[in-house]
Amino acid sequence: MMYTAATQRRAYRLERLRRQRKAAMLRKKAFTMVLACIILVLSLCILSGFSSVPRQSDAGHLYYKTVTVSSNDTLWSIACAHAAKPYTSIPSYIHAIKQLNNMHSDKIYYGQKLLIPYYSRDLK
Repeated sequence: MMYTAATQRRAYRLERLRRQRKAAMLRKKAFTMVLACIILVLSLCILSGFSSVPRQSDAGHLYYKTVTVSSNDTLWSIACAHAAKPYTSIPSYIHAIKQLNNMHSDKIYYGQKLLIPYYSRDLK
């Protein structure tokens, strides 16, 4: 079967049109995926607690005080007694105490002095 020049041009145009449509579809899919990833990341940021980060006006001013460890004290009991409003949980407050005192374990000793953070609305 012999193809004429017009038939060949038509076949070429159809093939080019198919390629253009395929490229447009791939661009649309890529845009949809990028948009979905952005929405996912923003949702995770909101759900992970960026919305609950304490504001300076809500929490007050950050101060530090020294606590002397007495017998039968644990980090947990100290944290329960002194935990401030901005800390969302006792473990997060314990983590802050450990970082502040350069501690690598939960062990504390009788007579040891611990620096602990607290917030107050009063300016001192």
